[in-house]
Amino acid sequence: MNNAQCLLARTRAALRGASYGDPELGVTSALIMAVTRDSEDEDKEDFRETAARLIGLFPNDVEVVRFRHWGVGWIDYLKVRVLNPLGNPTSAGKAAWEEVVNRMDDADEHEYGQPA
Repeated sequence: MNNAQCLLARTRAALRGASYGDPELGVTSALIMAVTRDSEDEDKEDFRETAARLIGLFPNDVEVVRFRHWGVGWIDYLKVRVLNPLGNPTSAGKAAWEEVVNRMDDADEHEYGQPA
């Protein structure tokens, strides 16, 4: 499984059983990070900065999408087109993968006090 397929599989798993009307999700586009109304201020700021950076670099392939949720009110996701119409990885998808890997490394370092 390549990086784009991994991001798409994670998106499909996260949305299993959810009602959404975007046919690209889990097929050519992936959700790489999220915040809710109740997220910590630091997480909201990190989301805004990451979204602005990726949208600035890839305006046709990255957007913020909002889903309503009965429990948390709303969830904002950073949606990235990871595959082009020919099924090849996009530059935005490659940047998204790097973002996900860096976040996992940061989470491990925060959780365990050492790099992964």
